[in-house]
Amino acid sequence: MMRFSGRFLAVIAAVAVVAMTAQLAVAQNERGNRGGRGRGGPGGPGGMMGPAPMARLATVDTVQDALKLSSEQKDKIKSINDDVRDEMRKVFEDGGRPDREKMKKVMDDASDKLNKVLDEGQQKRLMGVFLQVNGAGALVDRSVEKALDITDEQRDKVREIIQASKPKIKTIREEQWAKIRAVRDETRQEIRTVLTPAQQKVLDDAHQLREQTWKLKQDSRKLHQESDDRS
Repeated sequence: MMRFSGRFLAVIAAVAVVAMTAQLAVAQNERGNRGGRGRGGPGGPGGMMGPAPMARLATVDTVQDALKLSSEQKDKIKSINDDVRDEMRKVFEDGGRPDREKMKKVMDDASDKLNKVLDEGQQKRLMGVFLQVNGAGALVDRSVEKALDITDEQRDKVREIIQASKPKIKTIREEQWAKIRAVRDETRQEIRTVLTPAQQKVLDDAHQLREQTWKLKQDSRKLHQESDDRS
């Protein structure tokens, strides 16, 4: 299996996740413009954001170079992802809570179409990138399930394990974020000591505005979540 550097994989994952988030945001915003409720935070709709999709990974320039894709293949992959965007719009059209099974089917169909575009060697190389980028989370992808001959029972157990790990990951992230905020506050206080009173006020006002903006975003996400839980 082809190996890539950690930095290379981090860049790939970031690009793919940002692209997928934008794709979902377009669908959510269009639904909101039609009177539906937008929802979902950084983790995607209802925490749906899973592994960076294989079809989306295949649009990243560095991945395409590694796979040695032809211009025709690149065009077909772009078309597949355009179809995914259109299908995601349809999923969000009805309003209310998005259907997770429909969203999964859209991505599964995209994986099947992608495999028809790639030759066997390219499929294996992309699978290697996908596994390295997503780790255990890659096991819920349809292409990986087929390649590893994952049974329905194994798939269900893998998903249960992944779901069970999410609260633990959330706790760790919250603890890390608290430490980061503490360091930022300490740094800001140290910087204030070298500023004039007028400069300190500008810094403090900017910090207060940032804190208010952050709180508004958190409150908005909480309201959306509570609304969806009641629906």
